Amino acid sequence: MIAWLFKSGLLLALFYLFYLLFMRKSTFFRFNRIAIFVGTAICFILPLINFGSILPTEAVLKIELPTLIVGGELPQEAPGAINWRNILLIIYIIGATVVLAITLLSVLKTLSILRAGERVDLEGCKLTIVDEQIPSFSFLRNILISREDYESNPVILSHELQHVKCHHSAEVLLFAIVTVAQWFNPLVWILRTELKMLHEYEADEAVINQGIDATQYQLLLVKKAVGAQRFQLANGFNHAKLKNRITMMQSTKTNKFRRLLYLACLPLMALGLSFCNQQKEELTDPVIEIEISEETKAPAPQVEPIPSNEADELPSFDGGGINRFAEWVNTRLVYPEEAMKAGERGRVLLTFTITTDGKLTDVKVLRGVSPSLDAAAISAVEASPANWTPGKKDGKEVPVTCYFPILFQLR
Repeated sequence: MIAWLFKSGLLLALFYLFYLLFMRKSTFFRFNRIAIFVGTAICFILPLINFGSILPTEAVLKIELPTLIVGGELPQEAPGAINWRNILLIIYIIGATVVLAITLLSVLKTLSILRAGERVDLEGCKLTIVDEQIPSFSFLRNILISREDYESNPVILSHELQHVKCHHSAEVLLFAIVTVAQWFNPLVWILRTELKMLHEYEADEAVINQGIDATQYQLLLVKKAVGAQRFQLANGFNHAKLKNRITMMQSTKTNKFRRLLYLACLPLMALGLSFCNQQKEELTDPVIEIEISEETKAPAPQVEPIPSNEADELPSFDGGGINRFAEWVNTRLVYPEEAMKAGERGRVLLTFTITTDGKLTDVKVLRGVSPSLDAAAISAVEASPANWTPGKKDGKEVPVTCYFPILFQLR
């Protein structure tokens, strides 16, 4: 989970940088609003995808082995010792719970006030008219407006209808899930504010396109700006930054060809894919992958490996096939005590070669976890006796290179 939070946060930072450079000042309000919503979702989903299982890879012969898991007991915490991992997890859960509670209370408060006044059906929406002079707002397919504004300021109702037709509050509600998941990330709150501003820009643009005088509309915004926002998940008529809204209304429409600049997001997406394209640790049965390269024609003390699809026989350990070796290692590999005390865990990927004389040689770590776990894995594999039957090709013995993952986990 920590890795997901880190990766999604980094991708979100890259996306926000792109938004600031190429999108924020444009008048493509609807496009930008969708881009923020979809871009944020991609930043959260991308780190969860295991591209190693999707992208095509070179065909390799794989031999399934019995589960090779080296277990150990977590050390008892010394009196007074601080477990920072647990403390951070508790802080995260408390923060997410608080944000979720505030969000739910806001929804309940909004629904409560929407049921407090006179209810009227209007263009597929439920309109609530109240006698109290409060700022108007919309939530899902509901609109609240004061009786005075309903009777004397139809442009306010038109503005709120635009929010409903564009499903703005539904987007804010869905984005609230993002704020719960990453409440500690300031970029999430900034993007949420940007999204709500785009909602206002889009609604303002739609109202003016209906023939409303822009100057009179801006004066009405100034007049209504004295009210405070009361419902954080609703779209209110005057809660957004007034100066920004008026500036956008007065801005020249962005040239449509500027959308070509958005192609700059392609390198950003490539960077994100590269960042997330890492094999994930999976608690599955270990696999030994057999790779045999082409036979050399030049005379040499050792015969070079050949392609696996040309091998007639794979190496065999102690007369029981290559799976027997995993069982043998499993009975001898011990979780290092210092690694248990340090809470070290993970998967060590080793490579070794079975020679033509039945010996296991050239043990190396391709991907390690820690010095102690790496050393323990190497030591156990190197202790293998010379009980191997080498692989064969055309009746001749050939060396075979094996890839062997060993999973260390604590209970």
